[in-house]
Amino acid sequence: MRLSNYRSLLCAPQLLCWVNAAFFANVLPLHVCYEQLFLQIALCGTGYLCVLHAASTYLYQSNYGRARQHMRIVLIIMLFISSLCLCLAVVFFQQFTKYDKLRQSTAVNKMFTSYQSASITTAITLTALIIIIMVVVIVLVLVTVIQRVKKRDKKHLEKQAS
Repeated sequence: MRLSNYRSLLCAPQLLCWVNAAFFANVLPLHVCYEQLFLQIALCGTGYLCVLHAASTYLYQSNYGRARQHMRIVLIIMLFISSLCLCLAVVFFQQFTKYDKLRQSTAVNKMFTSYQSASITTAITLTALIIIIMVVVIVLVLVTVIQRVKKRDKKHLEKQAS
């Protein structure tokens, strides 16, 4: 399988990130929930990262295999860091929207409209889906990196043998 196939797979989390940040993770006012802002920043950053690497065919092309290999490794590292940031953002956002202390004295379910309650659940679910897609891309690119290293080592051994 070619890496360009993985680039098209990166378009899905990019689209999901920006839709999620714009519509579903934008429920509470900024002065109430900084965790929501953190989730939106992580989603927008991840979407931007996915666009850069998905469009790298058009933005960056090298005839040298080693440079392409380095770009694959950079992609793996960046997606891993982005996945960790999204995981942290989801945890903080989920902890904030529980309202444990407030539940003791107030009916929290009456604070939000049905759309806001559904949006919070949708934002967390979409972010989990984005993380899963990114982990799949990381695994596929990692397999490609390993295959390329083995192929390069095999060529190098054959060259030394002859």
